[in-house]
Amino acid sequence: GQTIAVEADRLSVWCGTWNMHAAAAGELQLADWISAGHDVYAIATQEAERSIARSMMFSAKPRWEAALKGLFGITLPCGHEDDEYVMLATQDVGAVHIALVLRRALLPSVSYVRTAAVHAGFIGGLLPNKGGAAIACNIGQDSYLFVSAHLAPHTKASQHRDWQFELIDRELHARLVEPTVCLPCVPRVACHTPGASASAAFDCVFWMGDLNYRVELAKEEAQRLTMPSADDVSRSGFATRADYDHAALQRLLAADQQKRPQSAPMRAGFSEMPISFWPTYKLDRKSGYARYKFQHRNRLKQTLRLPSFTDRVLYRSVESEAILPVTYDACTANALRVSDHRPVSATFLVQVSLPSMEQSVPSPMHSPSVWVGHRRHWLRCPGTVAEISQLLLRPRTNGDGVDGGLEPAAAAASSQEELGRC
Repeated sequence: GQTIAVEADRLSVWCGTWNMHAAAAGELQLADWISAGHDVYAIATQEAERSIARSMMFSAKPRWEAALKGLFGITLPCGHEDDEYVMLATQDVGAVHIALVLRRALLPSVSYVRTAAVHAGFIGGLLPNKGGAAIACNIGQDSYLFVSAHLAPHTKASQHRDWQFELIDRELHARLVEPTVCLPCVPRVACHTPGASASAAFDCVFWMGDLNYRVELAKEEAQRLTMPSADDVSRSGFATRADYDHAALQRLLAADQQKRPQSAPMRAGFSEMPISFWPTYKLDRKSGYARYKFQHRNRLKQTLRLPSFTDRVLYRSVESEAILPVTYDACTANALRVSDHRPVSATFLVQVSLPSMEQSVPSPMHSPSVWVGHRRHWLRCPGTVAEISQLLLRPRTNGDGVDGGLEPAAAAASSQEELGRC
């Protein structure tokens, strides 16, 4: 095994999102988007490998995951002890996917890894044409949540996007948080807390994806701002094209639906670094991204698409200084112009409290300890994740011998003898 000694410090975290428009993963130069040298990578994609319609039938992304492993030098399906990075977990739902990659040296401090997926598409959220995929884990004493989401399109669907965002957040709480805090004497269905937020239950949260919030402007103004003619610039009164572009970008951002105080991400307390890049959608591939494509034609009709900042990376933390934002940008590499979206990435320095340790690196699912719940009221259980999971999520039967759901025994007074070592 590999021997390490980790002290409290800041982790370099890379988060990115890209709607790939079913591009073939093996032909992409991913290093142009995913920069080297970070400790943790949360890689969110939408429409990787295949379209939304095909992904509803076949959601796995083996070729995309293989391309990511190739980028990070992960040589075996589960990694090799000499590899610098490991792919800790992946999760997909429909065309939405997220992968969490981190340095192998961090594994002794990683515990309680779990994943979840939420449908948020057609028929009141039953179908997976839209939705969210999430990975949660603890690194040291801090809990982390990484979410990849794809929300509804169209300018008029802003309120529906808000509903989808809140649905995903609420359902992730039910899948990732509530099994560890519900009392065993209460039926599991009753533990589903109305209005509960997964984002509020973790120390650090990174939410990224094609959130699809649009710029609300008249078509003519949007065209003047994003693709101005020489006359447009001269009539504007600005001395230089750079001055015009700066004012145009600020006007576009002022019309962004997501930045409104009533939008779901804002109400949920998320932050975002200042945007200095141009709208990431809808780019005209035939022009080499020199223009935006304002009309979208499908089999039934032609619809208007205004250039918008659909692809975002958001973050929030319990402690205001826990996450230090560093960079936020859209990738302009020619080799990645295969979609009508630009890839977006953000980097952060995240304060982490790691126990000092010297030991061989274990499997990520057999970490030396498990931290359950929020750092301010966690329960530390020395033992493997598998052992603790059996206590936290053991089958419960009712009086008729029928499965009564999952019993989070860590919260039960009757289970204290079993957890006496905690």
